[in-house]
Amino acid sequence: MELAQQVSQQEFLRQPHYTPLFSTVLRPSRDAHKALLLRKVACRAFVQHQQSQEDLLFHRPSQVKSSSMPLTSVLSKKAQGLQSILLEDACWSPRLVSALSLFAPQLHSRLLCDVLRMAPNAELAMRLFQWADSLPHFAHDLTTYHCLIEILGDAKEFDVIWGVMDSMKNLGFAVTDTPFNVLIRCYGSAGMYDKAIATFHSMKEHNCQPTSQTYKEYVSMLVSANRLNDAMSAFQDMLTSGCYPDSVSYSVLIIALCKDRDLARSRALLEDMNRRECAPNRYIYHALIDASLKATDEATALELLEEMLHAGCTPNVITYRLLIFGFVKMKKPEIGVSLLYIMIEAGCDPGAKIYNTLIHGLLRKGKATTAISLYQTMKEKGSAPDLVTHNILTSWLCREGKLDEALAFLGVISKEGPGLDIRAYNGLVDGIFKAGRGDRAIAIFEAMKEQGCEPDEITYSTLINGLIKDGLIDDAVKVLDEMIDSGIDPHTTMQNKLMDSLFKLGKAEMGIQVFQRMNEMGCAVNVVTYNTLINGLCKMGKTDEALEVLEEMVKKGRIPNTITYTTLVGGLFRAGRVEAALSTIRKIFGKGTSPSVVTYATVMSWLCKMGRVQEALDLLDEMLAKNVKPNNHVYSTLIDGLSNKGMVEQAQAVFEEMLRAGCIPNVVTYNAFLKGLCKAGFMDKADELMEEMNRQKCEPDVITYMNLMEGYFTVERTEDAFAIFHEMKERGVRPNLVTYTTLIGGLCKQGKTEEAWKFLEDLVASGCDLRIVKILRRQIKDSVQASSVAA
Repeated sequence: MELAQQVSQQEFLRQPHYTPLFSTVLRPSRDAHKALLLRKVACRAFVQHQQSQEDLLFHRPSQVKSSSMPLTSVLSKKAQGLQSILLEDACWSPRLVSALSLFAPQLHSRLLCDVLRMAPNAELAMRLFQWADSLPHFAHDLTTYHCLIEILGDAKEFDVIWGVMDSMKNLGFAVTDTPFNVLIRCYGSAGMYDKAIATFHSMKEHNCQPTSQTYKEYVSMLVSANRLNDAMSAFQDMLTSGCYPDSVSYSVLIIALCKDRDLARSRALLEDMNRRECAPNRYIYHALIDASLKATDEATALELLEEMLHAGCTPNVITYRLLIFGFVKMKKPEIGVSLLYIMIEAGCDPGAKIYNTLIHGLLRKGKATTAISLYQTMKEKGSAPDLVTHNILTSWLCREGKLDEALAFLGVISKEGPGLDIRAYNGLVDGIFKAGRGDRAIAIFEAMKEQGCEPDEITYSTLINGLIKDGLIDDAVKVLDEMIDSGIDPHTTMQNKLMDSLFKLGKAEMGIQVFQRMNEMGCAVNVVTYNTLINGLCKMGKTDEALEVLEEMVKKGRIPNTITYTTLVGGLFRAGRVEAALSTIRKIFGKGTSPSVVTYATVMSWLCKMGRVQEALDLLDEMLAKNVKPNNHVYSTLIDGLSNKGMVEQAQAVFEEMLRAGCIPNVVTYNAFLKGLCKAGFMDKADELMEEMNRQKCEPDVITYMNLMEGYFTVERTEDAFAIFHEMKERGVRPNLVTYTTLIGGLCKQGKTEEAWKFLEDLVASGCDLRIVKILRRQIKDSVQASSVAA
């Protein structure tokens, strides 16, 4: 036998897939032990498969299970009639009494048990039991009592069972373990665990010792009650009492321990099982393998597989699936591939699900070559790729940006068999847009429908949003029309985006049509919809229509928000309709609605731009009176407006108010105040403000330095202007064109054209952009020419 086994192992190692597989997937230096385990597993699996094939070939009775069907008792016509009556009447009836009379003369225990089991309910079974007891020639025995107790247990008639047990005791029957076994099992299945435990402990009161079956029911019940430690104690009591556990008793505990991630105790039980020569079943090995994989103990999982084979417990598809899925989850699909080939050689058909899991795992790990090879193997071995297979491969191609390959693959699978399902098509459409190939999206959309795959809401949403982002608005509108015609209601967000895009492209009429259709369809028009419409109309200069939309919005119970008012007021100001904008704000106040700080800031900004600074200051007072806390933007806007008007003292007052309010200035605030000080020539105060800015660790930007340079030139402090320019570069602030024109302009205004030319030469030498140099040269020449004309 050993020689035959060696020959079989050598033959196995010459089989395709294995020799290269172990040498490439498992490196000897790092995974030698793992490779050895897989070799052993593969050899044992192959030998078992060869032996099973020989057994089938030579019909060895010791190896091949009988293929004959089990004998079944054929009911006589009398019995069939009785069964029909029991099922139809389901209660004690004259018809039933008449039918039973035919059985009365030859009634015996086994026949009565058959009749009792025919009863559709426990009440009728009890009546049949009493009927038999009334017959003069019939006497109940343990068989009939135990049968009745089983029926009562299934019906959860616990009190009746205890009554039957008392009757048995009174009649002189020895109480056996069977009633207790039934009670423990049925109490447990009913969730009455305390009753089950009490029943077990009451056995001694009835002079009945627990048997192996009793312990099995008791341990199983304790496991169901999540009392694992008590179950282990009961199992030890079972061994101490001399009762022998069977494989079911062991499996209940081992499976429970594995679920509890207690591998140490579960392995100890397996070893004890082997010592007692109690053969473990597949359920035990499956639980142990699954727990080992969840604990990322791959070596133990493979050792268990080898041990399983050694014990003569042949792995099945579930065994290999557990292992393969586990290794894929551990991000080690290569081991899963090795097991797949072992599985195939052992005569197990992996099926599409295992192939799909491995292909997906390999692709996620970047093992594309192995995944594609496995896909080919899948087809060669007769496991037809299904929709999931195609979805996995298509999604991977899209993620990798291999759009052309994905489209080619789609063409092939559409001809060979199942193409793609809706999820895969949705992923493909999304991938097309992400790859910047939105021009192909419509073609895929049409191909999808030709394949009989109906688009869903996600398909339409992905397609429309993608087309909008790519600026293909006309196509997006057509797809939206088709979506509506197909009976799928487009969601509000999608239509809001479409409206916004149409307005941005200047297609106001189409944007309005989308809004009107939303109303006609009864689509939920929300505040975002109205804001989008108002914003679009304002940008098109249609402010009257925007005001009408606001009125309609309020009438329909949609409450305008900050964005609504800010958008509308901004639109009115842009259109030069200052009074209308202010009137709108007053209407808001009149309705008891307090505008947000954003709305106030918008109005103040526009008033300052138009030179109406005092009105902006009045709004600040109003904000404070209404307990609307001004933010940095509000203060910065006011300071900037005051600085532009030359109202430096008022700007300083607002700046100080800002500090008192605990609002920290930022670079925008400082720049606004600096601009006012520098324009007014208050450079000492500007220097102080710059120092304060540095103390507050507020980094100056190019605008900060430009303001200071302009101020220094205004008061003819040229050296300070250049000093601040050099400081600017030292602090890493990059000068822009305005910075250079400020310096050149300042020098030219002071008649220092030679210094201006010298500065320009230095810029050229430092590698300044030639386009900037050209502009600055023109600026100096224009300045010189203007001076000549003036002279």
